[in-house]
Amino acid sequence: ALSLASDKIYISYPVINTANEQLEPSIFYKQLLKLTRADEFSQHDLPQNNGDVLTFITNPEASLGYLTYLKNKAATDIESLLDMTEEKIGEIAKNVLEGSSFKNIPQDLSPDLAQQLYGDRIETSVSQLETYYQNSFEYFLNYGLHLKKRFENELDVIQAGNYYHETFDYLVKRIKEKKLNFADLTEEKLGELLIEVREELKEKGRYRQLLNDPFNKYLFHKLDQTTANVAHYWHSNVNKTTFRPQYSELSFGKNQEKIVDLRGKMDRVDLAQVNDRVLGEVIDYKSSAKKFDLGLFANGISMQMISYLEVLKNNNKFFAQGKDLDVLGAFYQNITS
Repeated sequence: ALSLASDKIYISYPVINTANEQLEPSIFYKQLLKLTRADEFSQHDLPQNNGDVLTFITNPEASLGYLTYLKNKAATDIESLLDMTEEKIGEIAKNVLEGSSFKNIPQDLSPDLAQQLYGDRIETSVSQLETYYQNSFEYFLNYGLHLKKRFENELDVIQAGNYYHETFDYLVKRIKEKKLNFADLTEEKLGELLIEVREELKEKGRYRQLLNDPFNKYLFHKLDQTTANVAHYWHSNVNKTTFRPQYSELSFGKNQEKIVDLRGKMDRVDLAQVNDRVLGEVIDYKSSAKKFDLGLFANGISMQMISYLEVLKNNNKFFAQGKDLDVLGAFYQNITS
């Protein structure tokens, strides 16, 4: 193709891919640029006056994007070129030109359509409500149209987070099942319980499949080291207070008297007996640093911890078994290695 040109050759390469990630030119392009010492242009530096445009365009398909880009430039008159392009490739050119001036202005759903999508009763979680206040269009796509990404079983950040949560959930439940006092456990016994939990978890289909990959085995080993460090740190500090883990991944919701039913899970609820009263606190596991932001809460974007405290306060009969329940607070438990 390079030998067919009679006057000039233009060589181009994409600067981003379909995922909007930056791309680098090929080695061939770099070597050619170095050998020829040719001028290099970016998109906004391409020819823009009528004379230079004619020397640059090639066939209608290849030139359509460039001509569309120039269409909004007031100093350039390319209407005749666009008319010729439409004559050659008709519908394609029309769609591209219409798309370049299209403005995607969101419109509110009609009451009838909202009724069809969401029904009379909305059962939602705290994170879903936060999504609505942060990006109502994303909420519409996920929970109105129920669009889902195709599931790919890979050890990504989400799967790692699930594994962290399930490890501590199984650990707390195992301690309760065996009627053990967490504070009285030896380091060796805690280590044995963690091994039992890991073996049970890794028998699950989604984790067992991932363990077929040697690299994933190594990643799981690192995850296990992290959960062990957190569990032993938690155990070493448990006697500093009278709080003991009582509930793990505790679900709430399904209030049949309200239009919006709030549901969710609290990672851990610790209770402490103080005289004739019970103290309660909520622990939420996070794999990265997290702080409560009052401004985000006021805008409905960070409601998780306040919602948990409300559940704790409104269900004192369940948590304190008839005694008075005092809510101490809700706290983030950072899970790091």
